[in-house]
Amino acid sequence: VVFFGAVSACLVLVFFRAVPENSPSTLAELHKQTQLEPTQESFAWPHFGAVKSKYSFWTICVMFGCIQGVNSAWQATFQETLGKGTSANLTDSAIGWLGFFNQGANSLGCLASATVTDGIFRATGRRAYRAMLITCFGLSAAVCWLFALGLASAAWSGPLLDLGSSALVCIAVASGFTVGLGSPCAFELSAELGYPAVSEGLASTIIFCMWNAACFAVLFVPPAALKSSANLIISLTLTVMVVLCTTLREKYHRQEATADMGLPATSMAGVKLTDG
Repeated sequence: VVFFGAVSACLVLVFFRAVPENSPSTLAELHKQTQLEPTQESFAWPHFGAVKSKYSFWTICVMFGCIQGVNSAWQATFQETLGKGTSANLTDSAIGWLGFFNQGANSLGCLASATVTDGIFRATGRRAYRAMLITCFGLSAAVCWLFALGLASAAWSGPLLDLGSSALVCIAVASGFTVGLGSPCAFELSAELGYPAVSEGLASTIIFCMWNAACFAVLFVPPAALKSSANLIISLTLTVMVVLCTTLREKYHRQEATADMGLPATSMAGVKLTDG
């Protein structure tokens, strides 16, 4: 773990610039100099009151943070739910590789999400983040329910579906992909809904705070109870969040401000998608 962490840190330092060549949005590019040389006013929250009553902004931040936090805690239970003595009966080595491929699939999902949403924007002129979130987390909820039904839980004594260990592993990896597929959309939509009252960075910080809080809350459950309920918790969380996604009001404040200023729209990677 230490070795891979050190190698990853070195790669980031070597290949990622301190100042990205492409800003995350056209407005970020416009205000780059202000962001690089922050003033005292940059750290004040003079407009935060304007966002405190925005239902959609807080819903997406809390919702996505809870999904990621519960998902992180759920992955930590693979040893107990899939290891020796369970119906899956996987070895420690197999569970380690499962975690690796789950995270790899999550990263691939994030990359695919950018390609899909940018393609939708080029074709329709709209981002459709809410539709992407409902689709991605809906698929993830279905996958997690299938995973839960294939194992014993607090609600039933034995597996309700005879899936086999190979199928359970594939399902767990698929869950990583579907959650990753919706992640960039959640970050982008929170930034859109919060603009201009809060910055992109502050919106992400709120999400990460909820992420850690949700993960801590789940891990606070006694180990015996968590082993028998972890699959139900992640499945129910995703189901509730999909329902909440349908109540979001989709507003693209940054995109509208960009268009009003005659600036070109950009992709998630900061590449121009239009000529303005």
